[in-house]
Amino acid sequence: MIDELRTTYPVPGLLQVLDMARSVYYYWRTRLTADDKYADVKEAIRTLFHAHEGRCGYRRIHALLERYIEYYNHRRIKKRLKNLGPVEYWTQVLKVA
Repeated sequence: MIDELRTTYPVPGLLQVLDMARSVYYYWRTRLTADDKYADVKEAIRTLFHAHEGRCGYRRIHALLERYIEYYNHRRIKKRLKNLGPVEYWTQVLKVA
């Protein structure tokens, strides 16, 4: 909104009307244009997760990434896996004797 109006009005005036700090405006402006620094990790996790048909958790994905690609912290993998969306849960059916 501010970017559209900044051609006709000065930015400090717009920020004052919106009651927004100047630093907050420039922070979000640079953040929206910045590249995702975890894009490669997300793509690798997504590929491994779908290759195993959604049957592996963050521990197995962590082990596979560590073995074949690169070491990443398990917390980073767990966060990115959570952001992928719904995960299938399955339970083992036990036979009754």
